[in-house]
Amino acid sequence: MCCASRTGATHRLSPSEISLSFSADRGKSWSNYHIAVRGDIAREIDVRNPTLGQSADGQLVLGYGIVEGFGPNNVGVEQHKPWMEVIRSVDDGITWSKPVKVPAPAGTTLSPHGQMRTLADGTLVFNARGSHDLRRYAADPGLPIRISYLYRSYDGGQTWAEPTAIGDGTSETGFLALDDTNWVAYVRH
Repeated sequence: MCCASRTGATHRLSPSEISLSFSADRGKSWSNYHIAVRGDIAREIDVRNPTLGQSADGQLVLGYGIVEGFGPNNVGVEQHKPWMEVIRSVDDGITWSKPVKVPAPAGTTLSPHGQMRTLADGTLVFNARGSHDLRRYAADPGLPIRISYLYRSYDGGQTWAEPTAIGDGTSETGFLALDDTNWVAYVRH
């Protein structure tokens, strides 16, 4: 078993890491965590909200969101990047590929939420949640506060297809594929 978590920082406004811990005894004990990706204090970059999955060929696939501008001169103006990043590991998290940018739809800021799933056909799927960017809210204050999208990769996390909107006003979606065509999902409103 493998668990990804945010480590090395408080909940907000600080640079963090995303770390992995492994269990060989069905969760009774866990390894010390080791860092997969790290934020950058000097550039005020924070990595957060990991989503972890395993591709059909056994690679670990880790996605995360990026926030910048958390320093003392920027309190309250931190901004999500208009993309997320995905990295892959062929050696159980010892080394990682270069990040692949996964763009958010135009005018939105998103971050992964929850577990990445591998469907029966090998497709990787994860949920991303967020909001419209500040310019869109200024132009249309009636836009929903929260938005949620589903991302799919058909090649083990190397590339990601255009996301599917789950619904305006929704966030933090969890889902389970029951079979090839039927899913159960729950959303936060």
